[in-house]
Amino acid sequence: RGALQMTSGEVRGVSIGNLLLRGTSLEQTEWVLCMAVYCGHDTRAMKNLGTTKAKVSKVDMDLNRVLKMIFVIQLGICFVLSACSIIWQNQEGSVSWYLPHDRS
Repeated sequence: RGALQMTSGEVRGVSIGNLLLRGTSLEQTEWVLCMAVYCGHDTRAMKNLGTTKAKVSKVDMDLNRVLKMIFVIQLGICFVLSACSIIWQNQEGSVSWYLPHDRS
């Protein structure tokens, strides 16, 4: 509980019923008298603003690990098979009668 003294000398009462917390909005009001209370990074509202860590189960972590391994294995297979294809085309591909070749 407290009081807000206006520049005209008038005193207005201030209580918890007059408090608007951060992020709230006031509508259908022509004008407002306001006073900053408990400002700064040490207030409870500011300390509770931090992001929370997402909860991930052990099954999700294991599934993520397995999917990453499958992706890396598939990527490795693609590289190995593309290298084998290039080597085969340079050595044997030109004499294969069933493959079209640019003979110019």
